[in-house]
Amino acid sequence: MRGYGMILFILGRLRILWSNSSLCAGRIYSRIDRCLVNHLWITSFPGSGACFKPNGVSDHSHVLLCWYDVHLKKSPFRFSNGWVQLPGFLDIVKKGWQLDVIENPMSVLVLKLTNLKNLLRAWVANTGSDMHKRVNEARCDLFKMQTLLHDSPNDVQLAVQEKQMLGKYGNLARAELAIMKQRSDCEWMTMGDRGTRYFHSMVKERRRRNVIFSVEDEHGNTITDQNQISVTIVQFYEGLMGSEGDMEIDTSVIDSMSPRVVLTNYQ
Repeated sequence: MRGYGMILFILGRLRILWSNSSLCAGRIYSRIDRCLVNHLWITSFPGSGACFKPNGVSDHSHVLLCWYDVHLKKSPFRFSNGWVQLPGFLDIVKKGWQLDVIENPMSVLVLKLTNLKNLLRAWVANTGSDMHKRVNEARCDLFKMQTLLHDSPNDVQLAVQEKQMLGKYGNLARAELAIMKQRSDCEWMTMGDRGTRYFHSMVKERRRRNVIFSVEDEHGNTITDQNQISVTIVQFYEGLMGSEGDMEIDTSVIDSMSPRVVLTNYQ
């Protein structure tokens, strides 16, 4: 399925989508129905999902395509491995770490990291944003310079500029590769996938999987508003705090469990 660029598309809590409708021990459940989409769908409809409904009179559950009005909140600060490839990164780190603080060692570490985070956030906004566009611009500039060098192969100045542009393009390309690899979590990626549309769509798919489009409250109502979803989740866990569970624990099962013995190199 992955080889053809297809993604399993499902939302909601129904996972068993077919039954033979038999009784007792002869009843069979299976998940034979699928809703598959490609990366073009994810790019065009990022706020969509597939919800499977109860089967009713059929032995198959029908699928309902849903569209959600999702407004993502500002994401928290995350360090990107690709930043180390960009010029000026070490200067920002040195500047952020030179903060003079007279506190205990742990407070000093926290304050310096906070200061560095603020500096990196501002630096990335001015330097590291729209990395894909910067890579394309650097590649176009490199191609133009190589064309000029082809027409004037003995021009030393053009050769020096070509070498500088090649280094700039290489650094930006490696930075984009590290950033996209970290965002998409594609450890299987090969060098041939660098900068492809499929690679970028994997980032969008991962973002879609990290979004909660709908929840069901304690009364069975489906909540799709993002703010109300946050309130419902918080209320659910607040209700769990300090409450007593109604599940009885069979202590004989715990007593019958054999302890796990782990041998290390020091034993």
